This record gives sequence, C-alpha cells and structure tokens, in this order.
Amino acid sequence: MKKGSETMNKCAAILGVAALAGAAVAQPATTSLIVNGGFDDPTDPGAGWSLFNNAAINQPGGLFPDPAGLLDNNFLGVFGTFSGQENFGGAAQTLVGWDFGDVITFSAEAYTSSGDSIVGTENEAFVAINAFDAGGNFLFNVPSVLRVNGSSPEDEIITLQNDFVVTQSLRGIVDRFEVVAIFRQPAGTFGGGSVFFDNISVTVPTPAAAGVLGLGGLVAARRRR
Repeated sequence: MKKGSETMNKCAAILGVAALAGAAVAQPATTSLIVNGGFDDPTDPGAGWSLFNNAAINQPGGLFPDPAGLLDNNFLGVFGTFSGQENFGGAAQTLVGWDFGDVITFSAEAYTSSGDSIVGTENEAFVAINAFDAGGNFLFNVPSVLRVNGSSPEDEIITLQNDFVVTQSLRGIVDRFEVVAIFRQPAGTFGGGSVFFDNISVTVPTPAAAGVLGLGGLVAARRRR
C-alpha cells in the first residue's frame, strides 16, 4: 500500500508540473515594451507618445467621426498635412526592455471612417517599428503586413501586425527602436481622409515563460522513458 501511494504521489507531482507547463503553452507570458497603448491614461491620454504633424488623440466629445461606434472614447486620429510633398503624421514611442535575440511582436487596431473617407490608394496608414543608430540616424523600418488606404473597408476594425527578430548581427548597429502609428501622404497628392489607431501593442516573450516551456519539455521526455 505504501509503495502504491508513493507511485500515485509521483504521478500527481508529474501531472501537476505538466499542467503548469501546458498552461504556459496555452497562454505564453509576454512583456510589454510600451506604455499607454490604448491612449487610456486617465490623467494624460497621450502619456508616453510623441505626436507629430497632423495627429491628435480623440477624447470624449472629440471631433473624429466613429459611425459604427467600434472604438472607445480615447484613440489616435492621423491624417496628412496636404503640403504637396511627401509627409507623415502620427505618433511614436521608444521601445524599452528589448534585447538582441528577442522576437518583437507588434500590432494595432486601425479604423477608417465613412465619415472621413480616405481619397485614393496612395494615401496609406500603417504601424511599424523604426530602427536608429547611436547617433539618432534612421536605419530601417519593419512595417505591418497590412496597410489601410482608400480601398480598405470602412467602419471596421482592421488589425495591423507583424513581428521580427532582433538578430545578433544588429549588435553595434542598432541602438534604439521605436513603434510608430503613421499616415503617409505621397508627394503630389492632396487627398483627404483620416485613420484612427487604438490598442497598440509591442511585446517580447517573458524570459520566465521560456523556462517553464523548457520544464514542460523535460517532463514530457521523462514520461516517454
């Protein structure tokens, strides 16, 4: 009886660890690299963000039209400067907490309103990660897979997302990353329209999660023996 109890206790312990590892697989832990991704800071909706050119944060009673009522009260509205030259409007935030070897996953909800339709397909909006060197010089960007323009469905939430690996080969080259939600108006175009952004997310896997996943693999290996 005692031997059977010991066997049952060992099985229970293994199953408990396996369940913990399974939970980690189902809901992998991530670490956010930005703050106030939903523009919902109660004291300052723009906290953490640097807005540039024609961009503003909508608050209760704001002027940006949302006929479908899909967005909460606070979101980012961006549109062109109508200068005739290539121009950009939007908001940016420096990423904090990344490291070489990380997989950075980024996403945002975008919305083009029938109350302020985008003219043409040249005007476009997207979310991206920009890379800079130690001198502050722009190096490259990684844009979202999808972009919003005049051919995109209106009054619908469009998820813009992508990810990329900060490879070790970038060490000594890249000093800073930022996430940017942006509206681009090419040279020679004056088309109107705006795009709204909300729930911007930039994450990397939490190191502890990788450890738990490794433990799950160890348990599985023991059970196969």
